[in-house]
Amino acid sequence: LDELLRDPAWDECILSDLDASSATARRVAEHPGIRRHCTVRVVARFVGYSVDTGAGLPAVLERLSQSARRRLFHQRAKLARSGTVSMDTARPDQFLEYADRLDRLHAKRWGQAFFTPARRRFFAEVIRSLPRPDALQLSILQVDGRDISALFDLRAGEAEYN
Repeated sequence: LDELLRDPAWDECILSDLDASSATARRVAEHPGIRRHCTVRVVARFVGYSVDTGAGLPAVLERLSQSARRRLFHQRAKLARSGTVSMDTARPDQFLEYADRLDRLHAKRWGQAFFTPARRRFFAEVIRSLPRPDALQLSILQVDGRDISALFDLRAGEAEYN
């Protein structure tokens, strides 16, 4: 932080998605030069959820309330009654085709595609740079061959981002 303040070549420093409880956030908030010369603002806050799945599905289900378990897990039978359920998975090299399908689902639900041209290029580059093919999970849930839901997960270390 001291080095940043000494360097006249910059006029803006954006710390995107900074965890407010992190050591970095504390150092920025407590640094006298940053407080005196910089504006610190929160543009948006997002809520994330984490589920420890290390002990397996039975342990995860046991930790849920009865109503959550019913909503999240027992809807499978209801889904199966609506037709033949299948899962179509995609490889990383099939991302662009998958993105088109996800966009159709997203547009139907939210009124617009998820992958703007810039977002599509960004994620295509991220996917090309993944160290392992299993770091990406792309799947489409189908009923009677009709796309009804999509999964787009990226794994980094021990975390998985959906």
